[in-house]
Amino acid sequence: DSNIDKQLYFENYSLLNLGANYKLTESVDLNLRINNLLDRDFTTYSTTYTDLNGDGEFEYVTGRGAVSEVVFTDDYNVKDKTRNLWMGVTVSF
Repeated sequence: DSNIDKQLYFENYSLLNLGANYKLTESVDLNLRINNLLDRDFTTYSTTYTDLNGDGEFEYVTGRGAVSEVVFTDDYNVKDKTRNLWMGVTVSF
C-alpha cells in the first residue's frame, strides 16, 4: 500500500524468444530455446516525492503500516526474467 493514490498499469512491451529443434538421429532430437534474446530489462521505476509533514525533507520508511514520503512505482508492472537458456533432449523408442 502507498500513501499516494497512483493508478497501476501495464506498459506495452515486446519480448523476442528464439527456439530450434535438431534431429540428431532417427530417435534423438535436441531442443534449444533462448528466452528474452535481446536481454531487455523490465525493472525500471519512477520515483515520487511528497513532503507530507512540510519539513522540507523526504523520508523513506518501510515496514508494516509505514507512510513514506518517497514512493517507487514499477513502470512496467512486469517481472519477466533476464535472458535465459533452455536445452532438452527427446529420445523416442
